[in-house]
Amino acid sequence: MQGNPDAVRYFIGLTLGQNKDHALCLVECYERPETARLVVNHCISLNNTTTKAIRSTKNTILRSYSRYPSVLVVDATMVGRPVIDRLQDEPQIKSDIYMV
Repeated sequence: MQGNPDAVRYFIGLTLGQNKDHALCLVECYERPETARLVVNHCISLNNTTTKAIRSTKNTILRSYSRYPSVLVVDATMVGRPVIDRLQDEPQIKSDIYMV
């Protein structure tokens, strides 16, 4: 980033549980030579259906992070794989998506 000594990267974590037990976490990573600082910007409990969790994730990325490079890290266990497939099919989401 020009004029800013910090290079910032955005990480969005999505964990998907059973029966509406989902969470979304937004982390900013400020990197300088030899140091890094992580800032948890938001941690949101998504007490709703998987479809609404996908929509909330998409809206969060588009509203807050679409202007910046970001990484979306998604829980690939249980219901995660179909959710990842749906997120990858969203043309508006430009984030790199990683499965864990």
